[in-house]
Amino acid sequence: MPTQLALSFDAVPVTCEVQQRYHSIAPCLAGISTPAEQAQALNLGYSTVTRWLREFREQGMPGLFPATQYPREPYTPERIIVQLIFFKCCAPKAGDRELARVIHHLTGYQIHHHTVKTLCERFFFWRHPEFQQLLRYPVPTEPQALRMEVVRLSQQGWTQTRTAARLTQNRPQMAAPRATASAAE
Repeated sequence: MPTQLALSFDAVPVTCEVQQRYHSIAPCLAGISTPAEQAQALNLGYSTVTRWLREFREQGMPGLFPATQYPREPYTPERIIVQLIFFKCCAPKAGDRELARVIHHLTGYQIHHHTVKTLCERFFFWRHPEFQQLLRYPVPTEPQALRMEVVRLSQQGWTQTRTAARLTQNRPQMAAPRATASAAE
């Protein structure tokens, strides 16, 4: 029968903070000492030792790492992602900054243009023409409704180029309703 090597916890070299935390709670995990005894022996707070024990039992070794080494995953709500992909399908040439501006105007959710770029790369199916054909922006047929749509898209933060592309118009036609609207006031 092989003999088990018995080392004291003090004899094991500690090279990092995580190892130090583990070796601080190891006697408690092994049932050799209580958290109160271990806290007193190491001149640590009782709550610190019990927190390390709890985090280790819940998460394993990652629970012993400082929170700064495991930052939370970035989170963008699904409704924002869906709206972003819809806009990217309707206006595939729209830039990241323009899309971030439009999302912010419409939803109030502040999104960074780098996040827009990352999401468009992750959800790449908007690039396929067969998917773009499934999603079409509703273009009004009446001239008055078309003018109102131009104004609405402009207020949302879309550029004249994207507005013209979405409404299948050319830019000189897009400028005419704004001049008429400002002259009427």
